[in-house]
Amino acid sequence: MNFKKFDLLIILQLVLIAASNFVIAWSIFQEHLKISTVYFILLLVLQVVFLFVFITRQNKEVLRFLEAMKYRDELSRLSEKSTRSSQREMRRLLNEIAESYSKVKIEKESEHLYFLNTIRHLNVGLISYDENGRVELMNEAAEKLLKVSRLKHISHLNFSGADNNFSLDKLTPGKPKLVKLKQEDGILRLSMHTTTFFIKDHKITLLSMQDIRNEIQQELSLIHI
Repeated sequence: MNFKKFDLLIILQLVLIAASNFVIAWSIFQEHLKISTVYFILLLVLQVVFLFVFITRQNKEVLRFLEAMKYRDELSRLSEKSTRSSQREMRRLLNEIAESYSKVKIEKESEHLYFLNTIRHLNVGLISYDENGRVELMNEAAEKLLKVSRLKHISHLNFSGADNNFSLDKLTPGKPKLVKLKQEDGILRLSMHTTTFFIKDHKITLLSMQDIRNEIQQELSLIHI
């Protein structure tokens, strides 16, 4: 923004207001200027109103821009066709910030979409949930292995068919555990593993699972050979 011109306009208006106050104070003691004093007071009021409108107009544009960024709304482009060079320069800079913000937002959304698609197509089942048990992510592999969909809370997982009264509480982060899980179409041998990490002071648990029946059968076949 052309801050010098903006500051000069503010200083000029303040000087005019101060001069108007001085003239009003002087005219009050002049008997022949009583009517003129009224006009001077009206002029002072107009100067104050003009200064208020001038400053608030600038502030409103900046506030609308910042609120849009705060709530991640689309930032509409401001018209740069202004009669004041200071306002035109301010809008130009805000438009440049808006364009940079939009580019960063698009890049982050693309990276997030790429990450979700990668997770979704992994053969390893993945479930992430917060410290309250609320499920934040569950890929297709986990849904197929556990035969559930749209899981909202980790406690809704049913391990009644697992051996040794298995529960997620028995998993130690960083130590994989082999779990046999009976289902209608057979017995799954799941290698289950958990890890924990923090995102903005929120504890997240990532549960991974993989059916290793094929690997076990191959090992048994090699032993028999």
